[in-house]
Amino acid sequence: NAALYPNPASNNVIVKVENKNLVSIDLFDISGRLMIKKEFYSQTSFDINKWSEGIYIYRIQSKDGSYTMGKLIKQ
Repeated sequence: NAALYPNPASNNVIVKVENKNLVSIDLFDISGRLMIKKEFYSQTSFDINKWSEGIYIYRIQSKDGSYTMGKLIKQ
């Protein structure tokens, strides 16, 4: 289970997962360009202040191959 918040966001975004193992997040803009690729344990954050407003797609994946996908709205 994963949570990405706040959503919508304008500055910092926090990602939390219940899984204590290594997971990764890939975040793409609407045209498919990779904006962030990051590996982390339980929690991470990143700054989207300089990104353009719009919709971004994220995929949070664990090492066993399971994943969660969703939309992040940048205001």
